[in-house]
Amino acid sequence: MMLYCPHCGAALDVDPAHMAIALRCPHCQAEFRPSDRQARGAAVPSVALPLSISACLGDGWRAFTTYPGPLIGGWLLYLVIMTAVGAVPCAGAIASLVLGGPMTAGLAWLMLSAVRRNEPKVGDLFEGFSRFGDCLVSYLLIGIFVALGFVCLIVPGIVLALMFCLTYYLIVDRQMRAWDAITSSSRMMRGHKLTVFGLWVVLALINVLGVLTLGVGLLVTIPLSSCAAAAVYRRINGA
Repeated sequence: MMLYCPHCGAALDVDPAHMAIALRCPHCQAEFRPSDRQARGAAVPSVALPLSISACLGDGWRAFTTYPGPLIGGWLLYLVIMTAVGAVPCAGAIASLVLGGPMTAGLAWLMLSAVRRNEPKVGDLFEGFSRFGDCLVSYLLIGIFVALGFVCLIVPGIVLALMFCLTYYLIVDRQMRAWDAITSSSRMMRGHKLTVFGLWVVLALINVLGVLTLGVGLLVTIPLSSCAAAAVYRRINGA
């Protein structure tokens, strides 16, 4: 059974027979007793975990290698749907705006489910439609704020994108309303923006490598990047 050390966040493969005894993490040497939540197999830490580029990449890689089928399938379906919608004459741009929010939220939920080891399914891609209004409002507001930020010498746009990057996870995971999710994301990202920006740079370079393999490598690098981004939320949120 896969658990996480509540002290350092390392993934541990534990024999179910040892769930009732105190365990020692081989990475940080801390002792802990698996919580009831972990004992039920959720494999989700109950407190915030250390946030670092390497930790998020590690979480993303483990999630991708555990569930490559649903993650690749979900990303391809997302790409096909959004490309087809955008290609519709005249109405394509409006349709993309309307569907962009719930589809992005659904993709976030799919990747978060993988990072949490919650058996992700391609159908998770449509989870955002259960919160359609909040996803749509968030998509429009974030798009406006970030666009205005980029007009103001680019840097403010990057900062705003970092501030709001947890919004969709909060909508589908905590069932927050649009504005509450946006403001909560901003609060949760305090003190983490530089680390997450560094992660984004590393992920961009990884995807460049995917492009250099005639695009085939993107089948790995894009889902991996999305899982690493979901790991940011899991580590800051603690669940």
